[in-house]
Amino acid sequence: MPTSSSSSAAQPAANADDAGGWFPENLARINERLTQRAAHPSTTRPVAVFDFDNTCIFRDVGQAVFCHQLQHLHYRLVPEQLAAILPRPEGQLAGRPLAAIVATLVEAYRTLFPLLLAGRTAKALSLPQARLFATLLLWFVIQARKDERLGPPYVLPFMAKLLAGFTTAELRFLAMDVVQVAGAEPLDEATLAVEAPAPIGRIEASYPRGLHPYPEMLALMRRLAELDIERYVISASAEWLVEGAASWLGFPVDAERVFGIRVDLDAGEVLTISDPLD
Repeated sequence: MPTSSSSSAAQPAANADDAGGWFPENLARINERLTQRAAHPSTTRPVAVFDFDNTCIFRDVGQAVFCHQLQHLHYRLVPEQLAAILPRPEGQLAGRPLAAIVATLVEAYRTLFPLLLAGRTAKALSLPQARLFATLLLWFVIQARKDERLGPPYVLPFMAKLLAGFTTAELRFLAMDVVQVAGAEPLDEATLAVEAPAPIGRIEASYPRGLHPYPEMLALMRRLAELDIERYVISASAEWLVEGAASWLGFPVDAERVFGIRVDLDAGEVLTISDPLD
């Protein structure tokens, strides 16, 4: 599915030195506290908690994997699972009837899924339903995130549930692959557009490309590790994606100290579309 792209107006310097992005006052305060810690170790072990997406890294790993799935139809959930995680078909979303959006997404995916199941992804990508599904799903997620009825509390778990059928180990490796590819991309946007069936009509949606770690955050976390300060990472991306991305990018944080969006797991640590048990 070819895309159009436009360069970002402001791009962070990927080769900035370790202190390049800090406000001098903030960096001075951090250095002062860490110097004190090194000079006067305490019996109480301190803890540092980092947000991951758009804090430790430029961009969002969950979004990067979501866009990878769109481009490559990299899905394992069955059509019935997709239908189950879409919202109730009531009212409108950004001026379009939600019932038509849901029905069109499910119908397009039902056409594509047998080919994906048979390993015939190239054939699936050649069908018009591939562009329709990818564009409409991207548009849906963008608009749902802004919708007061749905918003991030719906969208973020929804994106994790699109990973149903993969094992947690597969997702860690998938995140590594996606981060590696995204790291070589220009920092711009790609745009998808399609003429959807009535009453939806023409839709267009864009997603960001490019991803890299902030060298300042890598340096800080490594310094904390040297001082034996515990490091934790939190994220609104699927937890297993963050584990893989953090490992690949060199952040010194143990997997058990990464906390992100979770879903319930089947035997063999296969993701489902169910919310995790308490």
